[in-house]
Amino acid sequence: MGTRTGGHYSVIAAYNESEDSVLILDAAAHKNPWFWVPIRHLYLAMRTKNKEGRRGYLIISESSAGSGSLT
Repeated sequence: MGTRTGGHYSVIAAYNESEDSVLILDAAAHKNPWFWVPIRHLYLAMRTKNKEGRRGYLIISESSAGSGSLT
């Protein structure tokens, strides 16, 4: 994605429907400012390999019972 770090989990904070892009709140904000990225570029970046294997994503949601769960 053109950042100065090798990759890590960062939060998607917003979605712009008209631009089909998301706002990435980079976890290394001291090195990389927050930025908007088109969804297509985000998916392509997540399909690359790192030392341990392929990159990916994590979805965290709240269950109907009120306790947090990982999907």
